[in-house]
Amino acid sequence: MNFAEYQAAVAHRFKSSFSTVDALMVAVSGILIELDEVGRATTAAEEHEELGDTLFYIGYSAALVDFKPFYGFGYIVDLNDVYSELLQALGMIHKAKRKTTLVDWEYQVGRSISMAYCWVEQQGVDMESLYQANITKVSALN
Repeated sequence: MNFAEYQAAVAHRFKSSFSTVDALMVAVSGILIELDEVGRATTAAEEHEELGDTLFYIGYSAALVDFKPFYGFGYIVDLNDVYSELLQALGMIHKAKRKTTLVDWEYQVGRSISMAYCWVEQQGVDMESLYQANITKVSALN
């Protein structure tokens, strides 16, 4: 399974009546919350689960804006940079909800999603195991 297949599976499971902007506020906030949970994990199993939860929100966010993560950073992605990009994206999403922004907020969301995805990959976890564990977990919710 690759990210595009995973993203499609996540999007299929979590269709909602929320507007894209409202759903993005939840999804991007979810990435931030789950990244914090990764940092609090005390065992490898907990860390794997929290990385999977982070990946879920990344996949959900990417599906909402129909964005394919890009990998052109050319450096090790620092977690503080990921937080900064996600918070900027959240601010832009909020402005888009209030219709007070003229900037390309979708690009900022995509950039922050991409950075978060790269950070997860850099943790050295088998991405296929994260995809499969999350698909199983999401499937059990229905």
